[in-house]
Amino acid sequence: MKPLYERQEGESKQAFEGFTIYRNLGLTRKLKDVGKKLGKNHSLVKHWSSQHNWVERAEAFDEEMDKRAILENAQLRKQMIKEHAEVSRKLLLKVKAAVEHIRPETLSPYEIQNYWKFQ
Repeated sequence: MKPLYERQEGESKQAFEGFTIYRNLGLTRKLKDVGKKLGKNHSLVKHWSSQHNWVERAEAFDEEMDKRAILENAQLRKQMIKEHAEVSRKLLLKVKAAVEHIRPETLSPYEIQNYWKFQ
């Protein structure tokens, strides 16, 4: 079965065009706005909406877009966590390498004092 937000059987190209305009209006969906964009009278647009269940179909579209956005955000978060871990790992390697080369007998009292602030 086709998703509700795709063109449905028996739906004319013009009616589906009206639906896509309605669907894409998002939270500000109004049938009169569809009529204005298409240059069609309000009663025809209202008929199309009623006959082809625009409200239910637009809600199905919104739900699908929400699901996709949630999945995309989860993937982006996972990637960001990996990138942060990689940056942290590289930084830690540099710090370890720098610390290994410190010779305590060459440090001034000031450097020793500051060294312990970061431990």
